[in-house]
Amino acid sequence: MKKTFKLLCLLAVVATTSCQSRVSSSLSVSVSSSSSSSSSEEVKTKNINIIYTNDVHSYMDNKTKVNDESKEVIRYSTVAGYKKKLGQNTLLVDAGDHIQGTVYGGFNKGETIIDLMKACKYDLATLGNHEFDYGYKRTLEVIGKAKSAQNPFSYVSCNFYNIKDDKRGENLLSSYSIKEVDGVKIGFVGISTPETFTKSNPNNFKDESGKIVFGCTAKEDLYNDVQKAINEVKQAGADITIALGHLGDEAASMGNRSLDVIANTTGLDAFIDGHSHSVVENKQVKDKNGKDVTLTQTGYALKALGKMSISYTGKLDSIQTKLLRGQDLLDVVPDADIAKLENDYIDVIGKNFNVKVAESSVDFRAYQEDKYNWLVRDQETNLGDLVADAFYYYPNMNGLNCDLAFVNSGAVRRDVDKGDWTKKIAKDITPFGNQLCLAKISGKTLLDALEFSTRTVKDGKAGSPKLLQCSGMKYKVNQSKESAVVVNDKGGYVSGPTEASQYRVYDVEIYDKTTKKYVALDLNKEYTACSSSFVLRDGGDGYSIFKSSKLELEGVIEDYQALIEYVSAFKDTDNNGFGNIATLNSPLQSYENFGINYDDIGGAKRIQFTSLA
Repeated sequence: MKKTFKLLCLLAVVATTSCQSRVSSSLSVSVSSSSSSSSSEEVKTKNINIIYTNDVHSYMDNKTKVNDESKEVIRYSTVAGYKKKLGQNTLLVDAGDHIQGTVYGGFNKGETIIDLMKACKYDLATLGNHEFDYGYKRTLEVIGKAKSAQNPFSYVSCNFYNIKDDKRGENLLSSYSIKEVDGVKIGFVGISTPETFTKSNPNNFKDESGKIVFGCTAKEDLYNDVQKAINEVKQAGADITIALGHLGDEAASMGNRSLDVIANTTGLDAFIDGHSHSVVENKQVKDKNGKDVTLTQTGYALKALGKMSISYTGKLDSIQTKLLRGQDLLDVVPDADIAKLENDYIDVIGKNFNVKVAESSVDFRAYQEDKYNWLVRDQETNLGDLVADAFYYYPNMNGLNCDLAFVNSGAVRRDVDKGDWTKKIAKDITPFGNQLCLAKISGKTLLDALEFSTRTVKDGKAGSPKLLQCSGMKYKVNQSKESAVVVNDKGGYVSGPTEASQYRVYDVEIYDKTTKKYVALDLNKEYTACSSSFVLRDGGDGYSIFKSSKLELEGVIEDYQALIEYVSAFKDTDNNGFGNIATLNSPLQSYENFGINYDDIGGAKRIQFTSLA
């Protein structure tokens, strides 16, 4: 009996050893090659790279100065070359807004951009709000094209859903995707911005009968959707959980930002973000349980490429992120086939749009000096003035009365350095294909719209694409006063101040073409305003306040064409056949006391931020 017991014990030890061996094998255990006779085992460290992009906005011909020589910086061919250089344990993902933003995207509604992304072998993407700029049917086509046979990639979003019978239906996309790299399962949770419906044209989400066909959760519902997706991806076996979101970190998006999602959920290890064009190399944000989550975002237009380095030894050891600029990638060999596709398409666009229309000895700015952070969304700029002046000039010079004009800062998309201006530059500045329209608006409506436009102004910065750059109008903002504007969960206008003392905006003045002086805004008077159909007709960027105004004329001209008409009308000071864009050469100088200053990056001081007690 004792012999039998000893035999059973011996068999149990052998079985246990065998089981442990099998388990160790599944964890990629390696035995030390040391000359030591020790039989201890070590779990192999696995190194995984994730390359990420966001808000590329269809930029394809980026250039910069390197050692006083103009060189290509980061293009899709560079991205593909870098992915190849890093090797097989590498994923490539995008956080949205890639098919729209320049003529390269608009020319064939994102077709070539998706071709390039497929050629680069992207693994995953999430939808940005500008993926809907060609209408939701085109968005569905883009999603289908991305998933088509050669080098397919998919889109994910946990909070963007179909609407059926005026109720929430199934999600448009899968909430998450798991990618296995060297045996490690990485779960990506897709997240869409609720601002999709105000920062793309609201009409792009309606069917033929005018019904809204999609929805997107916000704030508490957004947090719940994200938490649900995190739980699901972990239950599906993910070892690491990363959010791939298009939310941003702007103050104007409070409640719907990546920062807010992290703070109200648990289980994320990192968050790859987009939407706000912020440069966030590596920011640690506490989640609901106090755990640090790595937040990162590359800026915009491939000015930087994100690299996430993951170390995994049976568990997550570390996540490191860094942003690579052009000078960091000069040794990368661009993919030759993709470079040819890029160059061929650039040539096609060039034949249609690289046509000189004017020249300038002045730098026009939408971005700060670092070229990464917005300036036009913080304050008045000379480029904001120029675009608004174009909107004012065109109707007035073509027999259509216009009292004032404005452009939402989110529609002004690029800097322009001194030198030649082409049709392409004008299109890149205002790339969304919006038509100008004229509408009658009351003084009270205008005041409330300005209040909405400047509700986030603080410390001399607005930090919002809603900020209205204006022409034929001046106004001041008392930034020391709290805003009384009420917005909905998508950032849209709901209501303004109820008492005169609550207004932050004051000293609003409108240019009178008869007296050639600025006069105080009359709240009871109707003014003819010119702006894009996106803002003035469709309620884009949350400007639903204008939808009750009376449209005078639609389809006046496409916005970029109005800009071309304006800059082409500047005086030709060197007699070479092209207008010179400078303050004293503007055709609006015929309006005495109008107030123009393109030579100053800050413009003509039509918008002033003050701090009154």
